Amino acid sequence: MNRKKSWILLLVLLVLISAYLLWPRKTAFSTVVVRINGEIAYTLPLEKNTELLLTGEGGTNLLVIRDEQAYIAQADCPDKLCVLQGPVDAENAASRPLGQSIVCLPHKITVTLE
Repeated sequence: MNRKKSWILLLVLLVLISAYLLWPRKTAFSTVVVRINGEIAYTLPLEKNTELLLTGEGGTNLLVIRDEQAYIAQADCPDKLCVLQGPVDAENAASRPLGQSIVCLPHKITVTLE
């Protein structure tokens, strides 16, 4: 009888642990940090829709935060790789150890979720 109770307790604990691990929860990535030339220029909430013109070394980028995603909508750099990187969001950042970043090398601008 005691052995049966132990197995039931173990099963209940496994179910509770599984439920905890699979339960959707708010991610810790809720801040957009903009660095220009390696220095923090802006710290913005990911939850607030924002459009911000960023002036880096030799050019500008338009940062858009909308629907809890951040992306570079426009840039005047030659390759526009920062625009092509697409949006970063908290859901995808949570699955990566260092979050997500958008980088514009010509303008020395980085946008990171932290």
